Amino acid sequence: MHKLFPIFLALLVSLPAWADITVNLRNRNVALDAPFQIEVRVSGSSVGQVTVPESEDVFVAPSPMSKRQNVSFQILNGRQSRVMELFQVYRAKANRLGEITIPPFKAIVDGKEAASKPIVIQVSEGKVQPNTVGPNNPQSSGGNPNRELTLDDAVFIDSRVDKTSVYLGEVVELSLSLNRLDFNGVQLLNTRRGYRPPNAEGFYINDHVEVNQRIEHDGLPYLSQSFVHRLYPTQTGELTIDSWRWQGGVRALTNLGPQRIEKDLRTEPIRIEVKPLPKAPDQYSGTVGEYMLYVNFQTKDNTQPDSIQLEQGRPAVMRLTLEGRGNEHAIKTPKLPDIPWAQVADPKAETQMNLDDGLITRKFSYAFTALEAGTFELPAIEYCFFSPEQETYITRTVDRLVVNVAPSKERTDLVVVGGMDAAQQQEIDVVVSKLH
Repeated sequence: MHKLFPIFLALLVSLPAWADITVNLRNRNVALDAPFQIEVRVSGSSVGQVTVPESEDVFVAPSPMSKRQNVSFQILNGRQSRVMELFQVYRAKANRLGEITIPPFKAIVDGKEAASKPIVIQVSEGKVQPNTVGPNNPQSSGGNPNRELTLDDAVFIDSRVDKTSVYLGEVVELSLSLNRLDFNGVQLLNTRRGYRPPNAEGFYINDHVEVNQRIEHDGLPYLSQSFVHRLYPTQTGELTIDSWRWQGGVRALTNLGPQRIEKDLRTEPIRIEVKPLPKAPDQYSGTVGEYMLYVNFQTKDNTQPDSIQLEQGRPAVMRLTLEGRGNEHAIKTPKLPDIPWAQVADPKAETQMNLDDGLITRKFSYAFTALEAGTFELPAIEYCFFSPEQETYITRTVDRLVVNVAPSKERTDLVVVGGMDAAQQQEIDVVVSKLH
């Protein structure tokens, strides 16, 4: 026995006592579907790649979210040994409630397979703490103090339209809403990620307007962020607005402490029936919407509503303004009647749109020069559009106007349309306004 002891001691010393793989969780009580972290430490003279376990009960990401490696040297009984330590952190998520066992992590250490011990965790639904209720409802959860709220209650999205049956060219208002529970401590993370509206083939879609407001849903207060688009169908038949997708994180204070989950939400597709327009009259402008006509005349020399005073050869501006709701890109230039006693140039168009209510103002400015002196009649001006509300074509008319043209006070050579100086211009305003 005395002779065997040194041999046994030599064998004991030669074993790599530091070869090991261990797994640690900071908290073994986790929430369902909420990500948690698993810390893995592998040590030995030579450390290979870590193999994560596979289980139906728990998902472990195949690649670590962080990684650190240390190499040191030890001298024991005059022999130098190399020690490598690998630290890795993996993201995991429990897939069911109850007690779950995380299988061993494995790695090749010093040429042999090493495995960690299994770890048992307890999975429950993370309950949003009732003392985190926001300003809209400081005493209870949706009027029910006994209601238990989970992280799934923290966010929802919806997609809706103001109508599902329209005429070709009629506006469809699409609202996409991201709604966060109005409780203190509830946060949405990465909420935009390059916001894009859903695909809507067969529609022309305008840029969105963002609307923020507080709403109540299922008895709970929410902060709602809505993206409002105006769509115009460009073809008939049944069209589809595809589902809208939102991906992001949700963080909240729960009975298990601060928790975060990743959400991938989608709305249902929306189907829209697009009807063709009835047979159009010859004077149809191509505009679809709701408009109304009223007239207001004003010149620098005369404010009487029943006549217009101009000067022969002196350039003026006649402004026709169309105001209402519809597709601003589909508003065609009004067709003017023949005016043989005047020269009228092609108009310059200007469009303004109130994104909040969709009110469109389209102005057409014509360079207008009377060629003769005398009393003349400006023929009636018509504008025909299709009204979806009344389901018929409507023609609005500016009645015929009396125009008095004074003889030129200067030379007899006339300046026709071009070369207008702003100080010399006279104005005639003809306004087409919104239909209420």
